[in-house]
Amino acid sequence: MELTGGLGNQLFQFQAALLASRINNVELFINATNVLNTHDKFGILSLNLPFNNIYLGKEIHSGISRKYTFNQNSTLENWPFLESTPIYKESLENPSELINRTLTENTILRGYFQSSVISKYFGERYDDLWNLTSNCNCNYSQRLKKYILESDPIIIHVRGGDYLFNPLVWGRLSLAYYSKAKKLLTQKNSDSFLIFTDDPRSITKEFLQIFSGHEIIVSSRRNCNNASCTLITMSLGKRFIIANSTFSWWAAFLSKSNEVVSPSEFYRTGDVNLERYPAVWRQTASNWDLSPQRRKVRMQKSLWEIRKRARLRTRFLTITKFFSRRGSK
Repeated sequence: MELTGGLGNQLFQFQAALLASRINNVELFINATNVLNTHDKFGILSLNLPFNNIYLGKEIHSGISRKYTFNQNSTLENWPFLESTPIYKESLENPSELINRTLTENTILRGYFQSSVISKYFGERYDDLWNLTSNCNCNYSQRLKKYILESDPIIIHVRGGDYLFNPLVWGRLSLAYYSKAKKLLTQKNSDSFLIFTDDPRSITKEFLQIFSGHEIIVSSRRNCNNASCTLITMSLGKRFIIANSTFSWWAAFLSKSNEVVSPSEFYRTGDVNLERYPAVWRQTASNWDLSPQRRKVRMQKSLWEIRKRARLRTRFLTITKFFSRRGSK
């Protein structure tokens, strides 16, 4: 299995690969080269997962836990994920088809395997995977964990980041989604709201107005830049409003809570995955925020204007140069 994407995607991929290796009684090899190139630092590698064979390319980073075994002299040619080996591609509609497939040694798994069915199946049979701890123990996260355990806030995730640059595909949830989701959860007047986001600018006055009258805490990467640490901290909650994000999906799933509200569609372009959410989670319409799209259109117009001015300036200089030459003759 070759891990790709952020921490949430990596967890889905590792879960599927580990399950397939155990069902088929074959050794698991993980190519984690791409993990080191993501914004999540070491991503999944900073969690206490049962890794055995990890390929990280030429660089072996000393910041990763010693629990993991690395073959520093290995090269891709020595590993069984070559182009000539069999490839199993996930079913986009039903990723859990993997459970009933017989796989031979040296099979490459391709896909994201974002499936609540696979997670449920795994959890019912193995107990060594989802009691996660992280190598990060920053003071901020420790204080936040204590606050969650003592105050039982409603955990909210607002995804920005790369979604702002692909609004027509990924889609960014609007204020209307969070307002409706809030009404679906069991609430008390004393409830507080803990908002996790990778885009603090999206937490506007209008957004905070939805939760007026309650204590609100906003946590971002400025406070803790370790994704695995943030994920584990979030998972201590008991009530969740998640985004269309595998990151907050895992935080809610690891909490083992049934009080979770999720968007009915994961992508703005539609979602064919029939296994994305556990049946006990509540869903509400994915109302999309059009402002990122408008910002992108404005940026495109600005770039067009800059290019237009550059072309006009070039044309003007060319004409000026032409007439200056004629005058000199």
